[in-house]
Amino acid sequence: MNDKEFVQYMVEKLKTGLKSFPADFPEEGETKETLLPGKNILLGSELFGSFEIIDSQGNLVATADDYYEAKFLLYSNRTMPPLVNVPISENVREKSVKNYEKYLDRLVKEIMDEYDLKVENGKDRMRISNSVFNQMNLRRY
Repeated sequence: MNDKEFVQYMVEKLKTGLKSFPADFPEEGETKETLLPGKNILLGSELFGSFEIIDSQGNLVATADDYYEAKFLLYSNRTMPPLVNVPISENVREKSVKNYEKYLDRLVKEIMDEYDLKVENGKDRMRISNSVFNQMNLRRY
């Protein structure tokens, strides 16, 4: 199996059981609805302790009170929903984000382990795991 075939293989393998954030990482607590633009968003600048969330043209989409709220919004946008319920509590946001990041880290390890088994003389495990993540619109901040 070559690298290109492996990426397609892993995308198909992971697609069926892929967990969704935040739905599969629920935490108890009050939430607030936040509108999302329905397109890719990025982490912008930090201004006076708040983080900007921007679209690919640099337009401001939202502001986050802390880094975990920013990550929460970025991770929630993978499927580009029109809105997301963001926990009000910083501790709840942090716990939810950290649990999701552990899950993403396990996916990277799974991809790399599978790569070692399936691809003879494979040399670029990190690039391949990045390719799988990009095709699935997954990001690890």
